[in-house]
Amino acid sequence: ACKEVTIDLVGIQEVNASKIQVYPNPSNGKVTVTVDNVQASVKIIVFNVLGEAVFQIEPTTRNGIYNLDLSNYSNGVYVVQVKNGETVSSQKITITK
Repeated sequence: ACKEVTIDLVGIQEVNASKIQVYPNPSNGKVTVTVDNVQASVKIIVFNVLGEAVFQIEPTTRNGIYNLDLSNYSNGVYVVQVKNGETVSSQKITITK
């Protein structure tokens, strides 16, 4: 049996997420994070697969290009999270040496 369902999205605000790029991916640990539409406060946090924050910076420059040196961390998958004002964006990266 089929039933037609109508969903009304009244009251839902459009989400304007910051676009981020993390490259190269995979990486040897030296990565570049680019952030579109940089706001007054930016925070970059890197999490390991256990969800533990292993790296964190609050850059003072607002040019939208940030170089991270994660070469001292073990091979594996990490999540780079960027808090750009009120917006939070994430991207997975793989470190292989």
